[in-house]
Amino acid sequence: MARDSDPRKRIRSDNILPGVIVLLQLDHSNLQRSVAGFLCEMSADRGTREILYKLNLEEGSSLKEDLLTLLQVNQFHIFVNEIKKTVVFRII
Repeated sequence: MARDSDPRKRIRSDNILPGVIVLLQLDHSNLQRSVAGFLCEMSADRGTREILYKLNLEEGSSLKEDLLTLLQVNQFHIFVNEIKKTVVFRII
């Protein structure tokens, strides 16, 4: 869904990203992997990167810390870590 430009535009316009980011904080590895993959696909679009960057700068935001914490968890496959690194570097 996030791979095509039309759904990405709809996701941005409906302001879904803040809700998705909250899911990173849940202690559920499959959900976290899915969210990281979703954010990676979404961050391929400049408009989404700008939104993620702004969300990261908001007071009380833990987006960057949540993604960096997930990078340190050893139970995830290397590919998933690469996805998360991509998202972190695209929003920083």
